[in-house]
Amino acid sequence: RVWANPGTDHYWVMAEESAKALTAHGVRPDQIHIKGIPISTHFLEPVDRSAIQKKLELGEHRLTILFTGGSFGMGPTEEVLNSFSELKDKVQAIVVCGQNKILLHALNNKKFLFPVRLLGFVDNMHELMSVSDLLVAKPGGATACESLVKSLPMIMASPIPGQESQNADWLASHQAAFKVTNPSEIVTIVKHMVQNPDSLELVKNAIKTVAKPNATKDLADFILEQTRL
Repeated sequence: RVWANPGTDHYWVMAEESAKALTAHGVRPDQIHIKGIPISTHFLEPVDRSAIQKKLELGEHRLTILFTGGSFGMGPTEEVLNSFSELKDKVQAIVVCGQNKILLHALNNKKFLFPVRLLGFVDNMHELMSVSDLLVAKPGGATACESLVKSLPMIMASPIPGQESQNADWLASHQAAFKVTNPSEIVTIVKHMVQNPDSLELVKNAIKTVAKPNATKDLADFILEQTRL
């Protein structure tokens, strides 16, 4: 309801559910545009997957799992990484710790049985997503939309009640992501993906039905059009 404000001319939203919520709070339907959330155009640029894998010293034939916890690197990352030990020949991980230097230091002092690439704060998330097969992250709006544009299946962990939990429910209802309530569930999903590689394609197909990769251009075009009226 904090979105619905007097004086706002247009609302640019991701889903029909958002439009219904706005109309319930008095916004006219003609003010609402279900066109998707704008993200950096870097996520639309083609990337050389092999070159990035080499730069990050990643293998080409392992399931690559990308961990992000927002800029502060929150979440049960160490616990989940430990649970992958029995998949040591099948997986590798990229962990973005953000500003969480304590987590980065703790993981740097651990030895894992499979490749783990540790990073602090990054500005090339589009590249990291391009070389990953699964994303473990909080379902914030920007992260969710970026993963959809990159057709990267997401395991949604530790959502903040409210917007993030609603994002998780919406993505899970469209089978475009996995929602977990306990970190132990993550290894079960990863095991399934290792044993059934085709399952990833099923999720990617579901992602295509909800992703809105042209949201940024559509919004820019719309704004320019309004200035000409």
